[in-house]
Amino acid sequence: MIKSGGAPIVSLTQVTKSYRTERGPDVRSLRSISLAIDEGQFISVVGHSGCGKTTLLKIISGLLMPSAGSVVVDGAAVVSPLSSVGFVFQSSLLLPWRTSLDNILLPIELLHKNKQDYADRAARLIEITGLQGFEKMYPRELSGGMQQRVAIARALIHDPEILLMDEPFGSLDELTREEMSIELLKITEKMKKTVVFVTHSVSEAVMLADRVIVLSPRPATVQLDLNIECARPRDSSIRTDSDYIVYCETVRASLGLSTARNTVRNSQP
Repeated sequence: MIKSGGAPIVSLTQVTKSYRTERGPDVRSLRSISLAIDEGQFISVVGHSGCGKTTLLKIISGLLMPSAGSVVVDGAAVVSPLSSVGFVFQSSLLLPWRTSLDNILLPIELLHKNKQDYADRAARLIEITGLQGFEKMYPRELSGGMQQRVAIARALIHDPEILLMDEPFGSLDELTREEMSIELLKITEKMKKTVVFVTHSVSEAVMLADRVIVLSPRPATVQLDLNIECARPRDSSIRTDSDYIVYCETVRASLGLSTARNTVRNSQP
């Protein structure tokens, strides 16, 4: 899945982000974050609530500017919101008056492009995300999992280089969440995108990722950068794999959730 050679597609160097408050000192969300992400890599980011995971995604996308440090995407400094990024949020944020197909095509309209030119791509995404037969349905007629499928297709319709996902399955029940994780594995294998995926689920993070980044409590620093060397393609059977179990324990230990000795060392220098 990872394309070798060349410069990283995303590079963060000593990125710090602070927020001004009306009263009291500034609140620092991120502190000296440095990351290099290769093209085609799937990165999971985990950390305790409020540690700055969403802030990190927004800075990569250009929706937020860092207070210090630099962000480079595909060789260019990030100074404004990027059109080369697709964003999927915890809530699907579908427009209730638009059908699934019309919601998928919304970014094309916002980018002032011809929808007809994207008809074939929309049809392919509908097939890949398992939305056949749901194209003309409205969000109220779809389950939470189906709504997130529409949101993923919408994020991919303009063919972004990078897919940013902010706890996209966090509001789903456990069975649907596991089903959507497996579907995401299939989708990303087919689409060959660079993915940065924020989650609170350690098992989900390890199952999906090539690397798991653990952020410390605020102000967040990189506490662990762990290569996940389980073979691909993957499915739910990975959960019984001994290496997978050790990776999960390593991440949990980094989060302070486990005292298990059966862990692996930080795989990044």
